[in-house]
Amino acid sequence: MDKGRTTVILSTDNGMVALDSPVKLKILKLLENGTKSFDELVEKSDKAKSTISVHLHDLEQLNLIQEKTFPNDKRKKYFVLNSLYLAYSETPLRNQYNSHLDNLALWH
Repeated sequence: MDKGRTTVILSTDNGMVALDSPVKLKILKLLENGTKSFDELVEKSDKAKSTISVHLHDLEQLNLIQEKTFPNDKRKKYFVLNSLYLAYSETPLRNQYNSHLDNLALWH
């Protein structure tokens, strides 16, 4: 495994999924804070519409996200996270976790 690459394991109703695609992980990260429209995902990812469309389709097929339509405009779509994070391989996250544990130890 590439040390600079992040791998994430997520849980869905269908089982567990491991992802290491930077674009897919960016989309999931954007959806962590709530729903996003297709246009918002394109804008915040700095990727082409066609690229985001392909990755959204893949994520939906894996049951990691769900596509919804706006009630007042069925042509507009938004996406919601449909999975839970189980594990990360990212070093900064491990460092942050260890720092929190160190801080907790100081309080006891």
